[in-house]
Amino acid sequence: MFINKVILENFRIFRGKHEFDFNNRKVIVIEGPNGHGKSTIFDAINWVMSGKISRYIGSTEYQQFNYLINNDALNNGCEAATVELYLGNNGEIKIKRSIKKNNETKLTINNKSYGIKEGQNQILNLLIDKRILDDSDLLASFELLTFIESTLILSQENLEEFVRGNKPSERYKKLEHALGITRYGNDFKEYLQKLKKKCSEELNSLNNDREIKTRKLELQSNEYNIKNDFSKKNGVLLKSEVIKQIQQCWINNSNVHLNSYEIIKNITTITKKEKELLIQYINILDSEKHKLLEQKFKIESRNLYISDYGSNLKIEDITKEIHTLQRYVHNRKHGLEKSNSRIHNLEKILFINQSLLRNQELQTKKQKELDKQRKEIKNILEVISTTSLEINFSEILKFKEQFTNNNEKLNQFLQKEKILHLKEELKTLNVKKQDTNKKIKVQKDILKEIQQKIIQTESNILKLENKKSSNLDIQIHNIINEVQLHHLNNNGQSCLVCGTNFNNSETLKSSIYDQIENSKLFLNEIELSINSYKVNKNKFVTKQILETQKLDLLEISINRINDSYSTIKKEMNSLNFNNSIQVENLHDIQTMIKILQTFKKENENKYEGYLEIEKKLNLIMELEKQVKNIEEEIVKFVSENRLDKDLISNEKKLEKRISKTKLYITNVTKVISTVENKIIENDQLIKNEIKKIKSLQEIKNEIEEKYQTILPLDSSKIVVFIDESCELIENARYLSNNALNVVTNYLNLDEVSDLEIAIKNINSQISEINNDIIKYENVSLQLNNFSDQHEKIQNDLVNKYLNNLSELVNKYFRQISPHSYLNYVNMITKENELFLMLSNTLHNVNSTSVNKEISQNASLTLSAAQSTVLAMSIFLALNKSQNWSNLKVIGIDDPFQNLDDINAFSFIDVISNLILIESRQIFLSTHDSNFGKLLIRKINLDANECAYFKIQSYTEEAIKIQSNQYRLLSNT
Repeated sequence: MFINKVILENFRIFRGKHEFDFNNRKVIVIEGPNGHGKSTIFDAINWVMSGKISRYIGSTEYQQFNYLINNDALNNGCEAATVELYLGNNGEIKIKRSIKKNNETKLTINNKSYGIKEGQNQILNLLIDKRILDDSDLLASFELLTFIESTLILSQENLEEFVRGNKPSERYKKLEHALGITRYGNDFKEYLQKLKKKCSEELNSLNNDREIKTRKLELQSNEYNIKNDFSKKNGVLLKSEVIKQIQQCWINNSNVHLNSYEIIKNITTITKKEKELLIQYINILDSEKHKLLEQKFKIESRNLYISDYGSNLKIEDITKEIHTLQRYVHNRKHGLEKSNSRIHNLEKILFINQSLLRNQELQTKKQKELDKQRKEIKNILEVISTTSLEINFSEILKFKEQFTNNNEKLNQFLQKEKILHLKEELKTLNVKKQDTNKKIKVQKDILKEIQQKIIQTESNILKLENKKSSNLDIQIHNIINEVQLHHLNNNGQSCLVCGTNFNNSETLKSSIYDQIENSKLFLNEIELSINSYKVNKNKFVTKQILETQKLDLLEISINRINDSYSTIKKEMNSLNFNNSIQVENLHDIQTMIKILQTFKKENENKYEGYLEIEKKLNLIMELEKQVKNIEEEIVKFVSENRLDKDLISNEKKLEKRISKTKLYITNVTKVISTVENKIIENDQLIKNEIKKIKSLQEIKNEIEEKYQTILPLDSSKIVVFIDESCELIENARYLSNNALNVVTNYLNLDEVSDLEIAIKNINSQISEINNDIIKYENVSLQLNNFSDQHEKIQNDLVNKYLNNLSELVNKYFRQISPHSYLNYVNMITKENELFLMLSNTLHNVNSTSVNKEISQNASLTLSAAQSTVLAMSIFLALNKSQNWSNLKVIGIDDPFQNLDDINAFSFIDVISNLILIESRQIFLSTHDSNFGKLLIRKINLDANECAYFKIQSYTEEAIKIQSNQYRLLSNT
């Protein structure tokens, strides 16, 4: 199963909707500078299948911003990002995942919507080869993103992390996920941990239970000893004597006025129930005494030392004083209202004086403005006309209408002139358009002819390739010959094979000719013919590119012509819509324009003057109206206030009258406030006295109801009654407590017997708990032993697998770029940790030699390039060895940061083998255009089986990608 297509919409840096077509492509190269979106394409594939991007797992940074939706699109109203993945497998599988800015995620598979958990299981079922793996429990243990990154897609972050960055324990977990043995490794270990935890919890529970039972045993034993000693010390009375003592108690307590007295009066037997009745009676006595003391405390704390007669006299005297004060306040407030009314009138006169003064000043100001405007009109008329100074509104309006009409006609004729010029431009553009279209047709024919030549050349190469036999030495020299011929034809000055730099092209050519002669010793005539055809093909391709560029320029030109034509056509249509001139002769139109422009120029000053006069005349009329209104208002003010005419315009007398009245108002207000406060104080005294009477009445009523008696509303007499009742209750409690002691002593013998039985039962329960504790301790010991055995067996199984995997890892490691003298990689596990060591030999490692190997290789020091090669070798070996997945894909994100040209050639050999022999689809990103092009050229595939995507630029507005397999579907 290969990846056929990926569509990104507003995903990370890809703003808009972008389609990448990989259908029938075995090699896909993505070239571009760092930070231009190469890794984002791999992120999109990981995310659409697993819902995760590994670089953000375990980090809270992504919660601070929306890291999936394109930020520029988000700021412009876009609220979601989407990735679609198309996989080929007889039919076609479509997986689509989208996320909104509120983190709501939707997942559809073959256009059917799924919940996230159900959808992930469905994706896993689609990817897993059921012929190899049909264990549903094992499938449930797969962590899909770890499986993908360990065997299918290798990111920049994970390239060296497996070798250099990870802890040995984390590296071991990744290997478990990659091998699909999590269920039997870490999962089973976690299951054992849960069992041990549960066993520990049961032990803790049993120990706690035993501790509780032991404390209860101690308490009951102490109680047993106390009761047993008490009975031996005091002896036990007969039942008749006990009942007789209780009867004497209720006789002595009959003078206590309580309904609860009936409780002990009815006791005729001796049981626990009677004991409880006595305790209940004693508690009631305590409660009643407490309530009585509370009533006494209320009287004392609230100062309720009053009587009914004395309180009524006090309230009557205070009420009379309040009525006297209220009459005084009423009289003073009436005088205050008159004074306030007078102040209002006086302030009104003050306002009239100020208004008269302002109106007189305003009248003078308006009259000056009126005279000024009349003078300005006279000056304007002298400028416009020297023969007459008389003018009216009708003359101004008539001239304005004539001038405006002529001005509108001028604009219409100017528009018509522009329309005729635009028609001439359209004719010129039509001629250019026809000529350019002819050139485009010729250019397309040329390109078609070149394409046919390329196809014919490729056909000839394919026929010759089928004839030649495969030999490793011949292939190597074939590559050298082709590269050298390419440089020879292109005057290159640096050799791609040996890396030697030359001072000039002649020196390079001389060296190349020597290499060609050496290469010919290993080549036959067919291979020489193939190389010749390939050189010809390169020439045709170069020519095709040049002719395509010419065609692109012509198409750009025709597009510009079409745009200009459309723009002029729209402008002309717009002008025609608003133009009413029927004349089509340009000379007649220009004649009329001159006539109208002459009229406008001769009368423009007169028109502006008339407009100014019109404004001035309107202003004069408004000013005359304002002056008249001011005169009328002055007369009105004086006529409305004739009664106080002696105060009008007499400011000193008016202010003196106002000041005297305000002083009177202030003094009276203070007196009223003082008297009103006195009224409030007296009113509060009455309320306090009434409140005291009410509180004392409540206490009196409660006591009367409780004790069926009648008391006067006098606090001193009520307190005496409370003290007498408390003394009676205290005596009754003393007698009742003695009776309770006798009953308790009598019943104590039965309680001692019951305690003996209870102590025996608790001892039996503690014994059973001790037996259970021993059982669980044995189970815990067995689980610890089993956990140790499982870890040893698991390590042995993984080591056995790694011994088989090591051969493939070392094959790739030595083939791509071996270590200077340590040419073998040994992978060893110990206690759920994975260690990587280099050595001179490859050997199997068993459990007895693990400690020795680790101690001899305590640290692994590799160069950056060696780490990259080793990580690549392990990843490729895992990919080749895993056969559980239907997805036969290898994705590698820009791995060659630290590799030289020789490493690149070796790596290409490995990739070629994986494509041709192992039938893998290869995705590879690179920032090095030379490496990307070399990879495409060296892999023995048809051009239709390769795809090359070049990311040229990335800006805030858009990302520009060059490829025949790329389409921008929309730009947000």
